[in-house]
Amino acid sequence: MTQNTITLLIAGVLYGFSYGIMTPTLQAIAIGFVEKEKQGTANAMFFSSMDLGIAVGSTGLGVLASLTSYHFIYGFSIISLLVLLLLYTLVFVRGEKAKEVVETV
Repeated sequence: MTQNTITLLIAGVLYGFSYGIMTPTLQAIAIGFVEKEKQGTANAMFFSSMDLGIAVGSTGLGVLASLTSYHFIYGFSIISLLVLLLLYTLVFVRGEKAKEVVETV
């Protein structure tokens, strides 16, 4: 919660920077996993999935907020983010290390 306009503007700028950094980064990761001839499909799937995630996430959190409180949905969002970061680390970082071991053998 903000009490003045300047902190709202700062939050908006930080959100914009984060979104501007993460979107092309995640897009590059998605495209990097497919062959050259499938990159257009991967790009379309990335943006479709992103739109679907925003729609389902905002609707789901809105329903959850109406049943509980805003305090709960912020905590739920933080926990969800931490779980997803853990899953990312386990799947991709561990997968890359296993790939390096196989390549060196």
